[in-house]
Amino acid sequence: MGLATAIPAATRAVTSTVARADLGRASGTFTTMRQLGGAFGVAVVAAAFATTGATTSARAFADGYPAAMAVAAALALAGLAAALLLPGRRVDGT
Repeated sequence: MGLATAIPAATRAVTSTVARADLGRASGTFTTMRQLGGAFGVAVVAAAFATTGATTSARAFADGYPAAMAVAAALALAGLAAALLLPGRRVDGT
């Protein structure tokens, strides 16, 4: 489930804050940034794994996990911090 449950909410958050005339650009920019962010995240975590781990043995493979998971956690925390900095919106009538 994970990310698949967050994407519709994130898309709505982006598209509900722009004028109707800018919906296409906002949606396209959001999708592009989401794709680039995913690719960047995988590359950074893989690089962290490669610095301490290898695929030559089970032990070498396991050695790469702590660094990779630490980087993944740091990226997740950075995303959380960015989300908390988003301006809030007040919905009238609810």
